[in-house]
Amino acid sequence: MVKSDATFIFGDGTFEEQVQELVNYLTRGLPEDARIAFIRPFQESLLTAEGKLPISQDKNRQRKTITLVLGVVKGLGEGSDKEIEGFFNLLFAHVLTLFPEESLKEQLAPLIHEITSGPGQTALKCRILSNLFNIIHRRSPLRLQVYRALLSVAEAEDDMDSLGITLQEVKRLLFEWDVPQEDKSELLKSLSDAFSTTGQVDKAYEFLLAYVASLPPSSTLTESATLAAFGTAIRNPSILDFDPLLSLESTNLIKGHPLFALVQVFIRGGFSDLEGWLAQNSSILNEF
Repeated sequence: MVKSDATFIFGDGTFEEQVQELVNYLTRGLPEDARIAFIRPFQESLLTAEGKLPISQDKNRQRKTITLVLGVVKGLGEGSDKEIEGFFNLLFAHVLTLFPEESLKEQLAPLIHEITSGPGQTALKCRILSNLFNIIHRRSPLRLQVYRALLSVAEAEDDMDSLGITLQEVKRLLFEWDVPQEDKSELLKSLSDAFSTTGQVDKAYEFLLAYVASLPPSSTLTESATLAAFGTAIRNPSILDFDPLLSLESTNLIKGHPLFALVQVFIRGGFSDLEGWLAQNSSILNEF
């Protein structure tokens, strides 16, 4: 995970002043007429009718106002990296403060999409998402949502190294997150696929083994995933140690499969054994 120190460019002032700062940022680049029309709904949302609570004391009105802001965020906007980061930090802070836990995924999903859409600016996108990740409670399922977004950005830009991901760190995070085991397994598979796509075959294999190990024996995916791990190990000339593969509990499910026999040939057999295996099973290698 990218280390990040949050930057709150617009962190001072009243709620009304902070909303004004957010809206002013969003109007950058608009002609004057369009800017006035853009601002008007936000000005109206901040007005307090006679006899009503001021918006600084009315959480419902604050939520409605921030929902308006969320609805008009398009991409990263215009500004320096520091200004862009500060805008999103303040918006994150309001969303996480105002909305109940059960609705945060719905509120954050469109915002995360706007951050991750569009080419380039990988480092800035990752920093913004890392800021969000770091201010979310460590056990929250929302962290998985943000982590997946980070992964998609890095994979799309072929820049997985920028995240500094290690299996040890991922296992620690998965232990902390309050998410179903199925979601944890899916993330391990996604990481393996991402490293494979970006040419980091050894890390892809490492995460593939972790993915297989995370699957329960009763899963319909376990046998096919185990065979995929065997196929990956056989294709990768840098893998000389098959012990981590053979130590998988799910290996028992495929002991009758030709790929298992081929690994045994690599470990204990000779050239004649390999020739014999190929004579009977050469077409199987094309399946994995």
